[in-house]
Amino acid sequence: MRRCRREIYGVDDYAALTQEFQYNWDDSVTGGTHSAANAIFAANVDSDSAIEILTGGESTFPDPTGTKGQLTILDWNNIAITEETRQSWVHHVGAPQAKFVRGVYALDVEPDNVVEILTGGETFDNGSNYRVGQLRIWNWKSS
Repeated sequence: MRRCRREIYGVDDYAALTQEFQYNWDDSVTGGTHSAANAIFAANVDSDSAIEILTGGESTFPDPTGTKGQLTILDWNNIAITEETRQSWVHHVGAPQAKFVRGVYALDVEPDNVVEILTGGETFDNGSNYRVGQLRIWNWKSS
């Protein structure tokens, strides 16, 4: 086992990095060909005092012919991870366009005491091979 050196507040010791849990989602079992989490962030995004895990990435579900941007909100309760919600999107202008989320962040942008989720990435037009940047601002209220 490889050990990581840790120096905090003048304390010099070695700490082992231990995986606590692993959560996988596979859209190929529901008709897609792949899923990916390209970015991750943790924040309380629904004002319930619990920290949610946000992942931004891509998916081909439910249409394996085009890649969609994907934002997933997960809950970790120290035992298991559960999926709170997932949103996928694709934009069609002429030829189908691929969407990729490369970054995700959460904060009160406005400020109005409501935490917004920001996703950044790119849109790739499969017809013209033209790429553009993409920023989306989300608001989520859990049920």
